[in-house]
Amino acid sequence: MDIENLAAFYLGRAVRDGVVVDEPVLVPSKHLVTHAVCVGMTGSGKTGLCTALLEEAAIDGIPALIVDPKGDLANLALSFPDLPAASFAEWLDEGQAAAQGTTTADHAAEFANIWRSGVVKTLQTVERVRRYHDAAEVAVYTPGSTAGRPLAFLSSLSPPPELVDEPELLAERVLASARSLLALAGVDVDDDTDRRVIFIAQILTHAALAGERLEVADVLRRIVRPPFATIGILDVDTYFPESDRTALMVQLNSVLASPAFALLARGEPLDIQRLLYGDDGKPRLVVLSIAHLNDAQRMAFVSLLLTEVLAWVRRQPGTQALRALMFFDEIAGFMPPVREPPSKRPLLTLMKQARAFGFGVVVATQNPVDLDYKALSNCGLWMLGRLQTEQDRERVLSGLSLTGDAKRDVNAALAGLQKRQFLVHNVHQPGPLVLESRHTLSFLRGPMTRTELARLKNRSTTSASPASSASSALSPPSPPSALSAPGQASVAATSAGTRPVLPADLEERFVQTAPPGPVEARLVATAKVRTTDRKHDVDHWRTLTISAPVLASSPFFGDSVLLAAPPVLTADAPADLAFQAVPSLSDVDVKNMPKDAARAVVESHPLVLRACAGLKLVASPSESEAAFNARVDAARREARDDLVEKAKTGLHKKVERLEKKLETAQHKLQDAQAKVSAADVDTALSVGSGILGALFGRKTLSSRTVRSVASSAKKANSSVQRRAAVTRAEDALAKLKDEVVALDEAFTAEVASLEAALAEKTTVETIELRAKASGVTVEGVRLVWFPRGA
Repeated sequence: MDIENLAAFYLGRAVRDGVVVDEPVLVPSKHLVTHAVCVGMTGSGKTGLCTALLEEAAIDGIPALIVDPKGDLANLALSFPDLPAASFAEWLDEGQAAAQGTTTADHAAEFANIWRSGVVKTLQTVERVRRYHDAAEVAVYTPGSTAGRPLAFLSSLSPPPELVDEPELLAERVLASARSLLALAGVDVDDDTDRRVIFIAQILTHAALAGERLEVADVLRRIVRPPFATIGILDVDTYFPESDRTALMVQLNSVLASPAFALLARGEPLDIQRLLYGDDGKPRLVVLSIAHLNDAQRMAFVSLLLTEVLAWVRRQPGTQALRALMFFDEIAGFMPPVREPPSKRPLLTLMKQARAFGFGVVVATQNPVDLDYKALSNCGLWMLGRLQTEQDRERVLSGLSLTGDAKRDVNAALAGLQKRQFLVHNVHQPGPLVLESRHTLSFLRGPMTRTELARLKNRSTTSASPASSASSALSPPSPPSALSAPGQASVAATSAGTRPVLPADLEERFVQTAPPGPVEARLVATAKVRTTDRKHDVDHWRTLTISAPVLASSPFFGDSVLLAAPPVLTADAPADLAFQAVPSLSDVDVKNMPKDAARAVVESHPLVLRACAGLKLVASPSESEAAFNARVDAARREARDDLVEKAKTGLHKKVERLEKKLETAQHKLQDAQAKVSAADVDTALSVGSGILGALFGRKTLSSRTVRSVASSAKKANSSVQRRAAVTRAEDALAKLKDEVVALDEAFTAEVASLEAALAEKTTVETIELRAKASGVTVEGVRLVWFPRGA
């Protein structure tokens, strides 16, 4: 079976009756939208399984935020195309090789062979490592440290301006910020009704509504001298006396005075969109390594992160496809069953609401008692590994809400799990199953030291942001000379070097930064433009500044260019300028200039947007290329998932007929074998269980392959007639096996064809929307002197 073209994550091979069989276990990516939990004791293989899941997300173009309290998920960045030994050598401990009496090169070759063998053994190819490597950038951030990429999460406590118009989101954001600040100072609060939380939240809300941005120091000052007189119906001093406020400020000042504070506020901004997608729209696996932070710092960071994620999720359009993932390793302490730390509420809210927006949450822990299983009972996918005690198993079973025989069967299965084996309970598929996790594509070499994280940071490539400068924004492209414009009869009104005399109605301005020397004149017009288009649901206002050479007659803006930003101008001429000669202009010419400018805006400066006609998506004018590409990818995945589901539906009747034939053939072979020999011959059948189980989530006839059935039948010894009956039964099974293989190949080919057709019709192109003449208002035309050649 092709594990790549089923809109599903390949997590490992099936385990049947304690035996690992070569049948892939696939979890449709959209099932992750209903969230997942992974539980297993130390050494159970939990990290390997979750790493495999994240690798599958990257291969499918799905970005992920990865909270890593232990520091070992940075290994996701260690993917080596073709698995050369030299790449492993760079990340191995030379001392370990010496202790084993071998060289580093030989030690690395051993690991390279282990990885190559493991990948191939688990139904993958070495080429798949390269596919993962190329699919997504892995970026490792270390908030509060410069070991990895620094991430500023405490530079400002102010909510983003767009939340001002959304009171519910604003309230959540300021409460989370207040609790995070208190947690950072070791102030333990039970809930959001604590007066310290409410008071700080009021300070943040007041500033947000006033359009102010507060740093931590500003918040501390306002605790003592608040900018408001009342809290609710009480005056400030009654609600929170000044002496108590001063004591709180002194306690919080320890955060500001700490040497670590500068590092907490240093680095890239905590912008979820920019974290999940590069400047080119490429998805990223973002590892947020917090192993180096103390407990208070971890809680503050995680709380603010979750609040930012929740705000980002709510701004996304709804979808049934998986848009992005958040993986939280070792979640113990952040979502306990009794207490309510600052991280718990936003995390629970995410798990309740994010599925509607295509955002999946995956949490993992080794201690079941540390999780609020009542909250996790809505998780659709449970991956359960080896657990230490019967109490742990009982705790997990209570979270699954199983009773009777189902509970006993699952409990027995849990008790018999081996390392890297997991019981998978998927509410979208009938009955649990057991899998052995596949080999990871990235090199799991254990937690990284600070030095190794720095090496990884130096090796990583940072997407370049488009560079811009004030000078490039002010300067138009090199214009043709006004005296030699093709097709125009130009008449010099002045000689070169002297300042010309212009019509009284034509304003003259100078670029403020123009140095002494030669300058040339260009006409500059500013226009307000409204572009509407019902077909693409666009109604957009923009202000344009266009520039054109000075010509002798209309059309004056026929050769205009669009300036990135209006130039900074002055009415006073700088000293020592040598003026370019310009054609003579009349008052009538000046009156025609605004009309010419408006015509040029309509004809030559359309609103250019990115669009995907096949998905009926058009970028908003303010939407970045990366954000639109991400939106297109999510819609394309949703369309792909729908196509795969339709393909499955088309095969449904064929599968049912094939299953009945398999059961009949099995019984006939068993009868024939029974007549050949009284010996107990194992004739269990697994023909087609891989494809039927993966596609339809059903329990098929199972245990061994047709080859084992045929082999056991050939060992039978009986009369010619009875042997002939066995042969006929074997032939019947062989034909059915061929039908299964053909069904598998037909389905794979159909999915590949559907995906190719979808990719062809969902390319992203640019569209040009022109404004109507009535939608253009020219606010002014000036003659502006630019430095020559600028």
